[in-house]
Amino acid sequence: MLAWIYSIREAQLREAATAMLGFPEALEALRSLGDKAVHLGYAVSAEDPPYHFQLFLDVNLTAVVACLAMAPADS
Repeated sequence: MLAWIYSIREAQLREAATAMLGFPEALEALRSLGDKAVHLGYAVSAEDPPYHFQLFLDVNLTAVVACLAMAPADS
């Protein structure tokens, strides 16, 4: 389900010409998990470069299974 949601988000960001990092790799990693549960990590913001990172953690909260980033809307 998350892969589907974030593939739509990627299309929206692409249409808005928003800078992105790691979307294809993150979507591939999420799809490869099939029906396995993942947890959304808290979105992390960085100042330089200004990106918002979204982490996807395994069910045990011990490993990052995917990560993507997007420039903030006001960039």
